[in-house]
Amino acid sequence: MDIARQWYKRAADQGLEEARKKLAELDQPAPARTKDAVVAHPQPSMLSSDTIKPTAAQKPAPGKPAANAETPAGGIKRENWIGQQQPDKYTLQLASLLSESEVLKFIHANKLEAGAAYMKVVIKDTTRFNIIYGVYNTHDQAQQAIKSLPANLQQNKPWVRNFGLLQKMLK
Repeated sequence: MDIARQWYKRAADQGLEEARKKLAELDQPAPARTKDAVVAHPQPSMLSSDTIKPTAAQKPAPGKPAANAETPAGGIKRENWIGQQQPDKYTLQLASLLSESEVLKFIHANKLEAGAAYMKVVIKDTTRFNIIYGVYNTHDQAQQAIKSLPANLQQNKPWVRNFGLLQKMLK
């Protein structure tokens, strides 16, 4: 329970509402908690929402994102965009979160609107939303791009993903 509390505290300190709720549940007396009150520890890739400075080519688009599978007005791309990418290209997965609202908060807090996309997937009967960022010609270029991310995103250990594999996950 102490380890869960530490991870939830880190996530809550970064502004993730889901983690704040879990911390509140952990702070309740034991009889008030339900069997569903404690879930698996959040992954380190789920913990950051510090603000970063986008490059000139990644300036955020104006507007608020809509929750659909198209590219919303705010510029955050979705499943259709992922499906249109060349399957031999690469991207970086920055996080995998349990709620779409947390995904949007993460993207906005990090000012990633212009270069980010996310997709809804079901893994072992759990719906998740994977946040990806950028398009790279080779695995090596994507790996190098991790080193140019702001420190708060690097510490979450982003990993290289192939668009072809992501597209298979969408089917």
